[in-house]
Amino acid sequence: MRHNRYDRINDRMLSRIERVTDRMTREFKNTNPFDKEPVSDDEMIRRYDGTTKEQWMELMNTHDPADVEQYKNEMENLKRRRGYA
Repeated sequence: MRHNRYDRINDRMLSRIERVTDRMTREFKNTNPFDKEPVSDDEMIRRYDGTTKEQWMELMNTHDPADVEQYKNEMENLKRRRGYA
């Protein structure tokens, strides 16, 4: 089957977009997102401690439960290191 002109143009555009995206991913790998300030450990702990039971249930339903448990463990370790627990 022969592709028409617009299919070829579309394929080339998608290929270029993919190459640019890959390059930007490599180039900005360890860079903070634009216009975002890093969140302090104290603020992360405050948000973690303020998470309600309903919010935890929602997180378990929308994310991998193993990831949620890993996050909880990381936050508990952070609390211990910072002297909160």
